[in-house]
Amino acid sequence: MALLPSVARQTLPRFDLYAELGVEPSADSASIEAAYRSMILRWDPDGEAGRGDRRIVRARLAREWLTDPERRGRYDASHARAAARASGTSIPATPLRRRGRKGGLADEDAAAAEAAAADEAAAAAETEAAAEAAAAAEAQAGIGFEEAGSPTPAIPWPTEDLERSRAAEVATASRPRRRRGIPIAAGIVITLLVIGVIAGAAVLSTPRATEVAVVTPTSTPAPTPTQAIATPNPTPEPTIEVTAPPPTETPIDMAAFQGAAWQTIQDLMAAAADGDVAAAQALLGDTAPGLRASGLKRATFPEIAATDIAIQREGDLYTALAGLDRLTSTDGTAWAFDYAERPLALYRSPAGEPVHDLYWLESDGKHDIFLRVAWATLSRSGVTVRVTWSYDPSRPDDATYFRRAQLSISSAAFDESPITVTGTALPMAGVTTLSPTATFIGAATVPDQLSIGINVTNPRTADGSDRAIESIFKLAVR
Repeated sequence: MALLPSVARQTLPRFDLYAELGVEPSADSASIEAAYRSMILRWDPDGEAGRGDRRIVRARLAREWLTDPERRGRYDASHARAAARASGTSIPATPLRRRGRKGGLADEDAAAAEAAAADEAAAAAETEAAAEAAAAAEAQAGIGFEEAGSPTPAIPWPTEDLERSRAAEVATASRPRRRRGIPIAAGIVITLLVIGVIAGAAVLSTPRATEVAVVTPTSTPAPTPTQAIATPNPTPEPTIEVTAPPPTETPIDMAAFQGAAWQTIQDLMAAAADGDVAAAQALLGDTAPGLRASGLKRATFPEIAATDIAIQREGDLYTALAGLDRLTSTDGTAWAFDYAERPLALYRSPAGEPVHDLYWLESDGKHDIFLRVAWATLSRSGVTVRVTWSYDPSRPDDATYFRRAQLSISSAAFDESPITVTGTALPMAGVTTLSPTATFIGAATVPDQLSIGINVTNPRTADGSDRAIESIFKLAVR
């Protein structure tokens, strides 16, 4: 997938993403999402923290990288190479995209083609060298070839003529030389014989395509023609199928796409301010199931300039990143905003609900915590509860008595149907208000009634038992 020149590839984070979310490197996307929501709801339950809060920014960045398969793969590979270098282990280098002179990304296919061409050239050089060596050896042995792969047919040699010529040459050589008195005619004859022998040997040593039959003017019948040896047809070289180049991607109209995504966010903010659920749902796609006006009014959305929105192509979709929020589109004109873990609904305790008295009996008497739930919000996979409490005013020492106490969400039920939740205990020392969070999996609808179990533990010593008490609160949707 090609990125726009204005959308740079994101730099690998320099901190441990898994440690930031408190998950193992083997954690799946659902566990990473759950850990992220738990941390965000614990650090910023009311959405009052600034956008630059370092903890929230790092947690969101870790979630973005670890839930994106491509970026998570890059991050894991980078850490694997760093670990290998630290241990002295060699890891095969992964080909990297190189930047061109104008900042664009060079085509990885071009690099692969150059490497393949270099391999083919080396193989061709080796083949040519081997052929030359073989040709030299064959020439030395007296063997000729018409062309590579096509052997020259065997030629019958006129052995009788050759033997006669050699015999004449031997006889001439062994004949005793006469002195100066040798007749001139005899010398001429000898010279002609030698020249004939040399010429015959030269003719016989030259390869011929076919044997030539000499016809003499006699009554002897013509010899039967010899059948020509068929030359095998050369094997055709395999043809390489030429595939058409991939279609060129349509360039992105950056300004138009950014403007359309920005307008979607503005329309969504207006719908949230008015509590217009129908208008909001049209902009959210299927990312906010069961949305209620009470939850929509508590949601906040990114305030960002259109030029700060990053546009890129991901498969068949266009993606717009507005800070840590994400929008998707099929055509770059109509965009859907991912509601993520924003509140779907708000719940409150019924009017006149009494406080819950949790108490512990000691030798010096009764120690009370007067507990109440102010409100709760529900998202796609998490719940946040605002819990307040007070101590018995007649026991001013109870703040010290409960110095090791902790509070957490221990159970939940949607319209009387229990669901499994996972919460984190928060210390109660020094405060009288907390917003514990819990995550759940599998809830598909927003209930009308929400039941929340609040668990308070109070160990008397550092290594003592929890001495826990759970209290159930029933809340109705607003």
